[in-house]
Amino acid sequence: MGNHFQYAFENKRYHTWNYHLKNKFGQKIFKVALDGGFDCPNRDGTVAHGGCTFCSAAGSGDFAGNRADSIAVQFKEIKEKMHEKWHEG
Repeated sequence: MGNHFQYAFENKRYHTWNYHLKNKFGQKIFKVALDGGFDCPNRDGTVAHGGCTFCSAAGSGDFAGNRADSIAVQFKEIKEKMHEKWHEG
């Protein structure tokens, strides 16, 4: 079964972010998650308490770098890990 929808590679009925980025940059684009040591306003009481539905108990940084490392070191390490999964990204 072929792709019947013009703006998605995954045969979805909407213009996907993956499709947009691949068309704009010509290759897979991935996010490099960094830990800047910030807190969440839904956890620290600024906006709410207890976190949000989308985060695990550890917060949104489950796949981020090590907070003890500098941002530059985190970026390099996470980027290398992502390239292992998506060589063309």
